[in-house]
Amino acid sequence: MASKMDGRCKTAHAKLLAGTCPWCGCSIVEGKVEGQLQDDLGSSPTESDEPPLSQTLANHLPTKGALSIAEAVGILRAIAHQLASFHQVNAMHGWLSPRNIGLKDNGVILRDAAAISKRVELQPTLADADEIAGYLAPEQALGAVRADRRADIYSLGCVLYFLLVGRPPFATGSVSERLLQHQTDEPPPLETVRENVPVGLQAICRKMLAKKPEHRDESATEVLQAIEAWQAENR
Repeated sequence: MASKMDGRCKTAHAKLLAGTCPWCGCSIVEGKVEGQLQDDLGSSPTESDEPPLSQTLANHLPTKGALSIAEAVGILRAIAHQLASFHQVNAMHGWLSPRNIGLKDNGVILRDAAAISKRVELQPTLADADEIAGYLAPEQALGAVRADRRADIYSLGCVLYFLLVGRPPFATGSVSERLLQHQTDEPPPLETVRENVPVGLQAICRKMLAKKPEHRDESATEVLQAIEAWQAENR
């Protein structure tokens, strides 16, 4: 059963995207969404609610340059492991993107999903919408109230694409245009944007990026199993 935090994530998504989607009524002005924003949990977020991450995937790639296949897969496995643990107690994270994934001590940290949702509900910004538009599953962009952990699997596929290519599958156009691309367009195949991506890894990414949730892996644990099976075949 979905937790209160899971419902809050979906509410925050709706408010964040309200100013960018043609079928919604709010508008973004000077980087913030106009309209009444209420916090059903009371207090405003503090720095301790959402501590800064000194090193994230978003700033790791520009510093590091293109990642090797081995490093990209290692980071993917670490994210999937953390996500699998998260899914044991929550239906979905909802905010997977390079800016929300920290790097520390040869591991990864997922930014607190509840803190992100709380902050975005209170003060959504254009930067938030721009970031998440590259990684939001098709059903989330449509505001589907039944979005579940398979939406995180799609976002994880977008993160893998970013690790391998340096940009998400859909990186051009306005926020609303990119959200529509997630729903209707196929991303450029990995083999056309980077040489020597193993066929098995391409298949893993392609399955995660399936438009329909039922065509993706059911959980991050299944993604881990697919990665391990592919690696075992290629030892």
